[in-house]
Amino acid sequence: MTIDEQLQQITEYLNTLTRIHLDNDHEYRERFLQNEKYLAQLVNNDREYRERFLQNEKRLARLLDNDNDYRERFVQNEKRLAQLMDSMNRLVNVVEAHEQRLDDLEGR
Repeated sequence: MTIDEQLQQITEYLNTLTRIHLDNDHEYRERFLQNEKYLAQLVNNDREYRERFLQNEKRLARLLDNDNDYRERFVQNEKRLAQLMDSMNRLVNVVEAHEQRLDDLEGR
């Protein structure tokens, strides 16, 4: 093989390596851009999820406050019901006493 043939072969080899390198570089850059877009999307999603999480925390706090309000109202209503039942029991006693007095008056 002559020097010119060897130089030609080396040149072809270098050209092939250059094309491979350029193809790899191009592919790398495309992947890098895709990864940057994906990362930006992830960051944006993270922000959205954080906002939703904060909104849900606020909602939960409101629900717990409402639950506490309802529990307090329930306790108050229980007390009122107990007072009402006590009053009704006293009225029953008064009615029974009045019936007894009427029966006694009628029996005379």
